[in-house]
Amino acid sequence: MKALVLLVITALISTATFSQDSLYSKVFYDLQSLEGEASCLSYHDGILLISKDYEGTNIMLLDSLGGEIWSKNLTYVNGLPDFHFNQAIQTLDSCFLLVGHAYNHNDSRYEGYLAKLNQSGDTVWTRTFTTNGLAAMQYDAADIYSIVQQSDSSFVFAGTAGTPGEDLDQRMIIGKVDFNGELVWSNVYESSVYSVKPRKIVSGTDDTYFITGQLYDEVASDFHNGFLTEMTESGDLIWAKTILNLKVHDFVLQDSALFFTAESDQLQETFLFKTDLSGNAIWNNVYDWFSGSPDEKSLHLTALSDHHLLMYNHNQYGSAAMFKVDTAGNFVESNDLFIGTKNIFERANKGIYIVGIGPLIGVRADIYQPQVGVIKTDSLFQQSICINPGSPLDGLLMPMMIDTLNSLLITDTLIPRSIEISINSYTTYNFDGCVSYLGGLDEANTLIFSVYPNSSNGIFNMEQEAPEALEISIFDSNGKVITQQKMNNYSSTIDLSQQADGIYFYKAVSSDNRMKTGKLIVVK
Repeated sequence: MKALVLLVITALISTATFSQDSLYSKVFYDLQSLEGEASCLSYHDGILLISKDYEGTNIMLLDSLGGEIWSKNLTYVNGLPDFHFNQAIQTLDSCFLLVGHAYNHNDSRYEGYLAKLNQSGDTVWTRTFTTNGLAAMQYDAADIYSIVQQSDSSFVFAGTAGTPGEDLDQRMIIGKVDFNGELVWSNVYESSVYSVKPRKIVSGTDDTYFITGQLYDEVASDFHNGFLTEMTESGDLIWAKTILNLKVHDFVLQDSALFFTAESDQLQETFLFKTDLSGNAIWNNVYDWFSGSPDEKSLHLTALSDHHLLMYNHNQYGSAAMFKVDTAGNFVESNDLFIGTKNIFERANKGIYIVGIGPLIGVRADIYQPQVGVIKTDSLFQQSICINPGSPLDGLLMPMMIDTLNSLLITDTLIPRSIEISINSYTTYNFDGCVSYLGGLDEANTLIFSVYPNSSNGIFNMEQEAPEALEISIFDSNGKVITQQKMNNYSSTIDLSQQADGIYFYKAVSSDNRMKTGKLIVVK
């Protein structure tokens, strides 16, 4: 009996240890530049990472422990590679589908791009798409932003077609391809009033699709309007609505309703609003949350199985933020993320993957070596020092205006094209921990002193080579000043033992305005 009890206890300890060990924070890089673009869950509780590299695109598959299964480079057989990927999904047959755009040297234009890869990273099929009649009018740059798979294994995508590099004259493209990537149908929608930029498509009820995005007012030269449409299974418009004065970034379908993140033209305003499945407003919350400067904001939503939502931003300056709210918009909890967050996925066991980029940027980035970071957490978002407890976020109910959008008309279709590609092995490197932090003003004229131990239980020693008067400031990951003190001798002590575990930043300034910045890691 004692042996049985001991065996059970040992098994429980082993299970708990394995569960804890399976959580990690890792940073991936190469010797040139590895800029994260998209990611998705894989079939084995791992993650697929898609990043731009100096030779094309790097695609890396990680297992559940963060170990590399394979790393490959996607490039052209002929000509310089020019890919960009906006999204990746795991398919029903345990493959992966990547969507974005690629430059077709034969057609001399950017075309919407689909690439299906198997579990070994080899191509199953690839397709590019361009407009049919509009291409002759120079509306010839296509880009696919979002895609969903249907129960019959087909795929429906949404994107744009328009003048390259312009906000004006953008059209919405939608299309369906079958399991083998063959085009089933396609439509190009145009508005006589707005430039239309879809950002996401989700599957609705009864084989319909919802598409949301942004409208550019070509008269007012303003992008702070959104739109929402519902389409039939064959791509015909059921209804379309304008979301006035809000620039929509993302949306999800949760509990028979639609939830959106959006911004206004005010820097400090971030919005979360809810509509029914007919696009009628239910509530609209505004938050006093500075989530990034104009043209850099990227607000996302992830629906959780506990009927909550994760609202997060992509902020490479200081840190990103993640807020958990219920479906009434009430605040539940928040976390500061030491990563420029691009995607958050809920895992099958209710934990999450956080994927983003680094380094984070402080005062100025003098040397920029791009990184891709992955944080794997449990259901309580506990993992490591890369996640800190955040501050509450209170929402204020605001009225909103949603109107009928009557000006969307089908003006064209798509035609399939192709690009000959090759896939080869690619070497990447990694280390355990958080993405790097860049700061400082003048690397040739910074202060010279050391900080140790780092990490510590909250007590840090600072030593300088020559004693001089310094002003030491300590900040949390949101930039809030925690403490300030003077340093006049060779050494000084910083006491953060009463602060929560996590990452903090120091700034030391001399009397002649020389400066040094860095991070402090508190682990008790």
